[in-house]
Amino acid sequence: MKQLNHIKRLFSFAFILLLAACDGSNSGFPAPECGGPDNPCKELLTIVTTPNVATVLTGMQQQFKTTAVFSDGSLQDLSDLVIWSVSDTAIATINQQGWVTTKSSGEVMINATFEGHQSNAKLTVIDGVAEQLTIFPASKVLPEGTSQQYSSFVTLMDGQVIDVTNNVSWLMADTSIATIDNDALVQALKVGDSQLGATLTHDGKLLNALAALSVSAGDVSQIVISPANREFPIGSFGIFNATAYYPDGHIQDITRDATWSSANTGVGKIVASGVHAGDTVAVGLGKTNINVSFHSVNATTEATVTDALLLSISINPVDKITAAGNSVSYQAYGLYSDATKHEITKLVAWSVSMPSIANIDMDGVATTFIAGNTEIKASYSGLTKAVSLTVTDATIESLQITPNTPSVAKGTSGQFTAIATYSDKTSVDVTHQANWSTTDTSIAQIMPSGNYAGYAISLQEGTTDVSAYVNGVIATTHLTVTSAVITALSLTPSTSTLPAGTTEQLQLFAIFNDGSSVEHTLDASFQSDNPAALSMDNNGLATAHFNSGSDITITAIYDGQQTTATIRVTDGLLQRIEITPATMSIPVGHKGTLQARAFYSDGSSKDIDHLATWSVDDGDIASVNNTVTHAGDVLGISEGVVTVTASFQGKHATNTTTVTSAILESVSISPAIETVIAGLDQQYTLTAQFSDKSSLDVTTSSDWLSSDNNTATIDSNGLATGHIEGRVTITGTYLGLSADATLNVLSGVLTTIQISPVDPTEPVGTVGRFTAMGFYTDGYSTNLTSSVTWTSSEPSIVSITTKGAGGGQASADKLGISAIKAELSTISATTLVTVINAPIQSIVISPVSADIAPGMNYQYTATAIYGGSIPGKDITDVAHWNTNDTAIATITSTGYAKGESTGAATINATYDGQSATATLNVGAPELDHISLLPATNTLAMGTNVYYQAIAFDSAGKDYVINNYADWAITDTTIAHVDNSTTNGGFVTPLSPGVTQVEVNFLGQTVTADLTVTTAAVTRIEISPIAPEIIMKERQQFTATAFYSDSTSKEITDLASWQSSDTDIATMHSTLQGLASSHNVGSTDISANFSGYSAQTTLTVEEKVIKNIQITPHVNYITVDEQVQLTCSIIYIDLSIGDCSNSALWTIDDSDIAHVEPASGLVTAVKAGNTRVYATYHGVTSSAADGQVSVVVP
Repeated sequence: MKQLNHIKRLFSFAFILLLAACDGSNSGFPAPECGGPDNPCKELLTIVTTPNVATVLTGMQQQFKTTAVFSDGSLQDLSDLVIWSVSDTAIATINQQGWVTTKSSGEVMINATFEGHQSNAKLTVIDGVAEQLTIFPASKVLPEGTSQQYSSFVTLMDGQVIDVTNNVSWLMADTSIATIDNDALVQALKVGDSQLGATLTHDGKLLNALAALSVSAGDVSQIVISPANREFPIGSFGIFNATAYYPDGHIQDITRDATWSSANTGVGKIVASGVHAGDTVAVGLGKTNINVSFHSVNATTEATVTDALLLSISINPVDKITAAGNSVSYQAYGLYSDATKHEITKLVAWSVSMPSIANIDMDGVATTFIAGNTEIKASYSGLTKAVSLTVTDATIESLQITPNTPSVAKGTSGQFTAIATYSDKTSVDVTHQANWSTTDTSIAQIMPSGNYAGYAISLQEGTTDVSAYVNGVIATTHLTVTSAVITALSLTPSTSTLPAGTTEQLQLFAIFNDGSSVEHTLDASFQSDNPAALSMDNNGLATAHFNSGSDITITAIYDGQQTTATIRVTDGLLQRIEITPATMSIPVGHKGTLQARAFYSDGSSKDIDHLATWSVDDGDIASVNNTVTHAGDVLGISEGVVTVTASFQGKHATNTTTVTSAILESVSISPAIETVIAGLDQQYTLTAQFSDKSSLDVTTSSDWLSSDNNTATIDSNGLATGHIEGRVTITGTYLGLSADATLNVLSGVLTTIQISPVDPTEPVGTVGRFTAMGFYTDGYSTNLTSSVTWTSSEPSIVSITTKGAGGGQASADKLGISAIKAELSTISATTLVTVINAPIQSIVISPVSADIAPGMNYQYTATAIYGGSIPGKDITDVAHWNTNDTAIATITSTGYAKGESTGAATINATYDGQSATATLNVGAPELDHISLLPATNTLAMGTNVYYQAIAFDSAGKDYVINNYADWAITDTTIAHVDNSTTNGGFVTPLSPGVTQVEVNFLGQTVTADLTVTTAAVTRIEISPIAPEIIMKERQQFTATAFYSDSTSKEITDLASWQSSDTDIATMHSTLQGLASSHNVGSTDISANFSGYSAQTTLTVEEKVIKNIQITPHVNYITVDEQVQLTCSIIYIDLSIGDCSNSALWTIDDSDIAHVEPASGLVTAVKAGNTRVYATYHGVTSSAADGQVSVVVP
């Protein structure tokens, strides 16, 4: 049905093209002047048979159609002209009109041949017993005057589900309220309630199904056209969409129900009404207004037709490998002479070189049949682009459904996914190929197949099994529908600023009365109160068009509730764009990722990866992805050097990518051994090592597998989730090479949640992140920040991201006090945030100067100084970073710099009107030698260690190269070493024995001996014992494990730490063993490791600070020299405390010297005199302290 509708739509498009080519206008569209159906200059490009895959019961009929696609863009139905054949006439026969009559069960190939062109489709005939007929959706509320596509499915006795939408008889109970046609399209006519029914007769058995329909009042408050104010290259085809806003917050797609017109048909022509309404073709240069009308409500947008010429076509994916029976969705983009890109997936003529191996439909979806190699081609406007498709004979070995055993509230909806793992260790998302079913359709209904397969709606309380069936393999999970009700919605970010021409993805979470939360972004409706300035799509993506002069309110509606967010659109005066990194090296056949960022005149910047137009100057060497999800990915094709260009709003930036001949040798997985609590996640990474000792992070390009999906599952990005207690093997596979890791899942009981920071005071307008630590009955502790449900008692004062990767991200939006709550499994914790008016005084970049070599990275930090009792605020992730010379150094939006070539670059950070600079010196030192520490080491099972690799240049300067060197273990059965670019040198023992740790850097190799023992832990100890500190101070504890072989090891970072009274003191979420005191009293500090625990008492006292002193009091240093200052607290009882790492350090004149805000390290910049201050809990050192005099050496 959907395929037939698409054919009708394409015939409409062909009609538009015919008008465009024959009305005498200079369209420039690929319709040759000779035109006409009989003109010999029109070339037949391909023929397409639809549906490409179909499943029917024995005795049923199925119609296939074949369409010709010509070089002028026109289409012709060839169903009566092609030569039809089937591969096995004992199973089915086909007549000259493409109607198939089935005889017996089995699979047959349907072949259509016309003038040397072939097209295949696959038909599966099932000899099953029809048990139940269902209609989807089971109930629906439609606004008057709108339409809805329905589907019908039959469930067989063996659980398989078949789409029978075109085989049933449809009936509407009250045709004055709504009508339904033979294709199951419902038209809502007037307000009222009705039922629609479907009837199927098979093997003498009559099945019926009913669905409820309510037609609501069609009082439209506003219509929004998308895309808004769009530019189209001349001759291109486009689709305008119309969305109706209703007063209750509901939105409805009315594209095909509305009436369209173009003010200037010499510029653009549009289909006025019907199933093709809104389809447009650009026929002449200039501008025209596109108008839409529905229920007496009108909307207008402007369409501009440019003279941009199509230069090339980009297809993704490139060189895809998949198992027979799978589908591959291709996307095509046209790259134009004005440096813009336009998706042309549904406009190109798709074809395959070997139709026996695969078929591809008009939407770019290829269906594979048998193993072999074929080419996928896209032809458009005289250009053709081809990519290879390799089909293997791998078979499905297992099927994984996610989410696993979910618990959802009645009335909510969500998407299940199915991941198939094959015999070659690859994994494929087969959600839309699977047959889905539930054992109790009164509890939950699930879309059985098609484009919305796996989408489920919970109907009433209870439990049901959800099953997915693919190629004889079935997977099942348990779904529980609860009585939980939504108490609030949370929309994040709650406030944001967008430059015109950019986008922002919003997230909507539903918060329930049982403390749980679920993201429902894709299920919600979004409305903008000024869609001309800022529009919203159905997926929560905001697109900024122009500065309207006022804030724009976004309203999100779900399940009868709503919430809002505010977005301000700026003028977006673009100054330049940058690509990071500026240089990159990748081996042939592998990918690297580039990022594009736009910089604006107000000092702000914005990631524009998916908005930029990406291109390469030599497509034989490399290709670059232009799709929304993978924009900027570069694939090496052959050896050589290629220039990658990103273009956006008339600005351009380039990257130089070198494609090498390095050979993939191995892959490494991290972490090698890890433990999680059931219900929590663990992120894995996979690193590929090559023959030239280079490495690539291939986590998102790999296939992932869990040995037991009941115990733990893992998604396509390497994120594992524990479900029940047990142990599983996690396997990552990349291009045929695999690596394994062990994941232990515990069933600990959560007892306490601790939030950090505790009761903070924040300046209005700032952002930050709260963290949540979870403490369990067995002494285990873990970071729960992304797992808990975060709420704010006063979201207008402090807004917070509810859950997920951004969970705990908070924004202080206005003055006041708000309680921040973190909750999981009925356990919760609360802290108070006080938002005050404290203007920013300055920002500081640390360090002020750094030295690296080309290809190395450096992480900068930025701190905002507010003064008074407010501590310095880390703004590294929210400041706007840039460099003055991207040829020397580039820097990411989070302050991560990379040396590109020799020279000195100025690093700049801007935040809230303040800016600061630092110097990054990129040198080309001559490598003298490298060292590896420790040179020898003995490691007990259950522990781990960081090795440190240091490179020394000829001048004696040293560089830590852990994340740039290539790491290896000579015996990988004894130990594992992390070879990633973030955790290089981290060693985990796997079994007893002796091996070596090896590090390679720039052709030099060093090894260190490692002995792994079976020594068992006999006890652990904590130090210091029973310390006493002053309230608001911090105390660092260390833990040491003692072993049966009389050895000992510090295990501070490996232990789980807890405080018995979090009102007195809390343990840091990332700095293990660090306690922060909050109130007077005593608390027990405990450390747990390998089943052993130790405990000591921390006593917190209250003392009045008399003054703060800095030593040395006077400092004479030369330019580039450093001096470490210390801070001492003098209490009123004359006792002394240390505040060197707790105070906020500031300086009078940062042009003369720089001081690290968190440590007091001073670096001389230029000659002169200045003074350093230390502030601790509102008390600042005296003006007599901290003098710094800088002299020229």
